[in-house]
Amino acid sequence: MFNIEISEETLPFIIERVRDADSGIRKHVFKKTLEDLDFAALSIETRESLLKCGLRDRDPSVKKACVQMVCDNWLKRLDLNVLAVRPLRSVNAPFVKGG
Repeated sequence: MFNIEISEETLPFIIERVRDADSGIRKHVFKKTLEDLDFAALSIETRESLLKCGLRDRDPSVKKACVQMVCDNWLKRLDLNVLAVRPLRSVNAPFVKGG
């Protein structure tokens, strides 16, 4: 997990790890593995799933890593313009379902 290169082939398996039993793995996915990934390349469903899993995680350190991923990666790529996130999602889909 710690040395896997992100590619089209490996990305689905990496994203699956946000549901790993080990909180260290889940935290690592948010904090390190996805840090250089351009979130706009992810499908809307994948982005929602990442946020839902990260923000609802039972471990506070995983939640924090998810928030840091959004703030340090996603928002910085949008020049901290929170409103720019809106066009990148489906009009009918909430940003985080059931949240």
